[in-house]
Amino acid sequence: MNDLINMSFIYYNKALDCIDRNNISGAKENLEKATEIYLKDIDILNLLGICEYYLCDFNMANYYWNKSIRIKNERNIAIDYIDKLKTDEFNSLMNRYNEGLDYFNGEKYEEAIEIFNGLLKSENKFIEIYEIMIVAYLESGDTINAQRYIELLSKMDTGNKSIEIYKGKLLEIKNKIKPIEKEVKIRKSSEKNHKIGNTSVFLIMALLLGLNVVTYTNLQKIKNENLNIKQKLEKSRIEYAEL
Repeated sequence: MNDLINMSFIYYNKALDCIDRNNISGAKENLEKATEIYLKDIDILNLLGICEYYLCDFNMANYYWNKSIRIKNERNIAIDYIDKLKTDEFNSLMNRYNEGLDYFNGEKYEEAIEIFNGLLKSENKFIEIYEIMIVAYLESGDTINAQRYIELLSKMDTGNKSIEIYKGKLLEIKNKIKPIEKEVKIRKSSEKNHKIGNTSVFLIMALLLGLNVVTYTNLQKIKNENLNIKQKLEKSRIEYAEL
């Protein structure tokens, strides 16, 4: 038994190192390995619950804290964590969170962004919100804000495996849009001092329409590729009946 406990503590200490480096995803992975070896240490369970909380899997946070309390129900910090999940403040936050998810899943990105921006002002450590904002901005074609939130996510959760995926999607959008924008500028510049005939008007209209078609097609591709990500984000929806 002592050997199992010592092995689990190796992963627990690795998790602490990850947290020191703002690698919450990495900490979660190590803590899960620790629980696979030994499931009765309340420090491991409580810390895993905290990681799940900031990764916005509130149901799993609730699960680990309750498991910790069943092992030791006195002088256990998990009791305070559970109590926080039952407050009116947290209930109000979750109502807004779920409302934002509804807009997000309904592809109403402007409304979703507004809600999650507001939530970040009250709780800026919810890592999943940054992922939601990235996907929302990518699908809206807003590469500037998508880039900004990718950078923020990279600081909040350094080991997040989705970061490289988001960077790839962002680069793909930029590479498809830039050549078209350049072609539009060149055409407009060359025709600036000339009378534009009907043929030229039709060419410019076709070019501008082409820009919209390419952008739309690219965003449709992004939507398909983000389907799995959006399904993962849905896990954040807390089921109050389980609390």
